[in-house]
Amino acid sequence: MENKLKEAEKDLLSKKTILTKEEYQKKSDDLRKKVIDYQSQKRASLDKIASQRAVARQKLLKKLDPILSNYIKDNNISLIVDKKTIILGNKDLDITNIIVEKLNKELPSLNLSQRGSSSLLRFSWTRRIDREGYASAIRRIDTGRAYDSWVYPPLEADFAPHFVDDDFGERHRFVIADDSDGWVLEYCPKDTDKPSIKGTITLARDTTFASVDWLFDTPEPVESAGGRALFKPILPGAVQLSHLLPAEAVTWRAVPAGDYLQSYQRYEDWKVAPGDSVPLLPLRRVTGGAGGVSR
Repeated sequence: MENKLKEAEKDLLSKKTILTKEEYQKKSDDLRKKVIDYQSQKRASLDKIASQRAVARQKLLKKLDPILSNYIKDNNISLIVDKKTIILGNKDLDITNIIVEKLNKELPSLNLSQRGSSSLLRFSWTRRIDREGYASAIRRIDTGRAYDSWVYPPLEADFAPHFVDDDFGERHRFVIADDSDGWVLEYCPKDTDKPSIKGTITLARDTTFASVDWLFDTPEPVESAGGRALFKPILPGAVQLSHLLPAEAVTWRAVPAGDYLQSYQRYEDWKVAPGDSVPLLPLRRVTGGAGGVSR
């Protein structure tokens, strides 16, 4: 809508010399009214999102407090510290994912229609990949037993635009595997000194993304983790976002018991906050999130 208003303004300015003063004034007033209406709708939408987030945050904190209290009691520890206040520490003490998993069981469907993703957060993931590769070592606890594991970037969600970043292109080699109906590009890492990814990118005939598949390649423990993201086709006349954002996705990783932990997510819609490059995610059907904590 914002782009349409800008185009309408350009069009009106280009006709200023051929319109009568009365015609130009009338069209200018009409356009100004549309801009005011749009700004009003935008503010109402952002206010609604802020309200939903505030309610959901209160609900989350209400569930989080007893989870942390029980974890302190069950594991005989004295203090849990917000990770944001720590400059450097032992990664084995990071219990973020443990608490998140417990919180997911308590709130499997948090009533928050959208989840924000800031450009700063995506930049943080990009820097982490540059520093550590496509996986970071952590310790998890399952049924009372601790084990080594990995944390992976959210390529299936708001970090999917990474597949069209220059950083991704510079880190990988590409070859056309199939061009019979669109294109299937196979990609593999140029450097395997750090955890890496390999897989395929499927492009439709109009060269838009149809799907992306990836497998993580890490040192021990090998979790055979990976994922697949599907993207909506571009329909004639439909409003398109400027971001590469999936319509649905599935991820998986092996767990010590010999099984696989699989997560499927379907995104009803995506919105971009006006005036910023921040995609907002609809409700995650399977997983959720919480602030980082360390013990």
